[in-house]
Amino acid sequence: HLKSLSKEDFSKFITITKGVNYHELAHILFTNASHNRIVDFCNEKMKSVAQFAWDNYFQTFNLLEDCRIENLFSAEYLRAKYYFSFAAITIIMNNNKAQDERVILPNYLLLYGRKFLEIDLSKFRQNIKFDNKILVQCETIVDKFLTEEDIIKRLELNYDLMKILVGNSQIIINVSNQNSIDNSKKG
Repeated sequence: HLKSLSKEDFSKFITITKGVNYHELAHILFTNASHNRIVDFCNEKMKSVAQFAWDNYFQTFNLLEDCRIENLFSAEYLRAKYYFSFAAITIIMNNNKAQDERVILPNYLLLYGRKFLEIDLSKFRQNIKFDNKILVQCETIVDKFLTEEDIIKRLELNYDLMKILVGNSQIIINVSNQNSIDNSKKG
């Protein structure tokens, strides 16, 4: 299959693969909780919150954590910013064009949370057909999440974001996870 790729497509494949590898290394270095601890917290939270699907809660946490760890990694390893940027723009922006309008806000947050990106998100933000108050609330939560070191506080911030996203039934959370770098390597 790789032999059939053009030189340009092969180069893109290698760049995204490096981005995915750096991404997974960033999880190892900066996700300061075991997968089991995160799952246990999510399971406990879900017992008291019937309106959230567990998958949505965990997926949203993982997407926010992806942004956080890539920011931390690229701050220490500057060259990784190129690979993360290429992967994020390729996976999120290109997939966003064909996606349901309801995933625009979650996709915007995936880009917004990657502070190392050197792109202007103002036009993307203008295309989001939601109350500006919702956007500001979501951006504030993402900003807090990115700088929070305590895993329990990050999980609580995720809960706050889920209340906003699920509270607005026009937003699809599950679909946005298809754009995660973690999922790009599974397909």
